[in-house]
Amino acid sequence: FWLKFTLLLFTSGTPACPNRTAMDALKKAFEEVSEALEKKQAECGLSGSNEVVAVLKSVQEKAAAKKDFPTVSKGIESILALQETLEKTIKRPSDLAPGGVFACLAVGYGDKVAQKLNALKCDAENLGQEFGDLKTVMERAFDGLVSSWGSVVPELDKQLAELLDLPKELVKVAKQCEGGFDEIANIDMGPIERSLDVSPLGGIASSIDGSKSTLSPAIKEVAELISKLSTFVKDSPKRVEDSFQVCSCIPTTAVAPPVYTTIMDELKDLKNVNLSRTTTVLDEMSKAVENFDVSKLLDPINDYAEFANKSLEKVTEALETAKKAAEAQQQLEQMGSRLHNFSEKIESKLPDKVHAKIDKVEEKFHAKMDKVEDKVGGFLKEAKFW
Repeated sequence: FWLKFTLLLFTSGTPACPNRTAMDALKKAFEEVSEALEKKQAECGLSGSNEVVAVLKSVQEKAAAKKDFPTVSKGIESILALQETLEKTIKRPSDLAPGGVFACLAVGYGDKVAQKLNALKCDAENLGQEFGDLKTVMERAFDGLVSSWGSVVPELDKQLAELLDLPKELVKVAKQCEGGFDEIANIDMGPIERSLDVSPLGGIASSIDGSKSTLSPAIKEVAELISKLSTFVKDSPKRVEDSFQVCSCIPTTAVAPPVYTTIMDELKDLKNVNLSRTTTVLDEMSKAVENFDVSKLLDPINDYAEFANKSLEKVTEALETAKKAAEAQQQLEQMGSRLHNFSEKIESKLPDKVHAKIDKVEEKFHAKMDKVEDKVGGFLKEAKFW
């Protein structure tokens, strides 16, 4: 009984720490895998996948914000106001007569101006009818994109970020290998292993690719309407000026009636509707949808994940072995610590013969402990992590 009892005593003077050589080797193994993964990211072009996701994310956020809707609404209002002014003006040709010394040309002049302005009014009416539905068309395009990508793009962005951060996470794990039993026991490889399961990304990529058929026509329709409005805004001032021109050698402003100024002011309001941002956003949306390539996104991700899984396989197994060995050693240390105080009380009372036997038992015990400690080191040697 006393020999078995005292067997645990001899561990009490040793701190609860796993085999340091084995742990240093394990730490180095994690660091080497981290470095290998950083190189692999560059080799397989994982940054290209990240760029694809960044574009999708940016376009989705802009579509959700709908910051361009007020600008388009202002453009529609300006067209309707111009259309109303032209309608009233054309109905009263007398208001179109030139002023000053050219008043004598009033006969027939108003009718000619009205005829030219009527062509502009018809264009404004047609544009107004098309733009009356523009907000609805834009909402359908923007909301369709947000709905199609709303849940998949954030998940894609999250998982890709985890893959890119994997080398840093492995450095953190390597740092934990410097600690004692508690730190080693708390190393959790679960999040890393889950981040390397990229199988769900195939469905996500297919979902985005499948949205092309519905999103592309809607975005194209909006882009065409915006282009028509931009052309109208650009050309209209010259058309109005030409409508009121008496002869080529006399500036229109010198002879034009007051209504000319009213029309030109409304055209200025329309011209101040800056559609460049809207055009840019639509162009980004169109390119993001039409140029989306499943293979460009997934091929680097799959290549990297496969390499990472293979690289981590042995080192993860070594970590689990280390945790088990450390746990076994820790249990022995704790048992020895609990018995230490009591053993001190009875040690001085033991005869010399018993002490000799205890020395032999101590040797056997430490030999057994060495086997426990070397379990991790042996595995690392086999895995070529030394």
